[in-house]
Amino acid sequence: PRAVTVISDALWRSRFGAAGGVVEVVGAGLTKTSGLVELAAVRGSPGELLLPLDFAGRLGMEPQEERQLVAEARELAEGCGDKRSLALALDGLGRLALQQGERNVASAHWRESLLLRRPMGDKQGIAESLERLATAAEAGVAVQLLAAADSLRQTIGAPLPPVEQRAYTTQLHQARLTLGDPEFDCAWRAGQH
Repeated sequence: PRAVTVISDALWRSRFGAAGGVVEVVGAGLTKTSGLVELAAVRGSPGELLLPLDFAGRLGMEPQEERQLVAEARELAEGCGDKRSLALALDGLGRLALQQGERNVASAHWRESLLLRRPMGDKQGIAESLERLATAAEAGVAVQLLAAADSLRQTIGAPLPPVEQRAYTTQLHQARLTLGDPEFDCAWRAGQH
């Protein structure tokens, strides 16, 4: 069967500034992985395809297949010395691990991603890493991480994307119920400093 990866024009332009219609990677006998690697080589950084890969599960891709793709992108990024792409791959691996109930594995990927982003000065990426780490943390730690991410987002003028707002609000609400108002407020203040 032919492997096809479709990335919408709007998504592509918003991420890469490239024009054109729908981008397709089609090749007789190609695996999805090799097709993605070929497109990455044409478009630049191997991690540039990780944003569209984040939607792979929504396109009907099996979790194991998606994990394989992201793991290959990680290897490619490591091989090229591309730390930004490596951080994106680690984010994807963390998300997939959490979906499989592997909380510690997810946290390890996100911590590694955070450590890569700090020296690069990728403040939005740091905020995103903190938010991801919060999804796998105990309530008190999660609130501190979310507060730190919120403070950083306010500083750089990068609000939480609307698509993530519902999960964020739910997580904060659950943490408040778990901790109670005084402990929640204390954890939030601690995270903002």
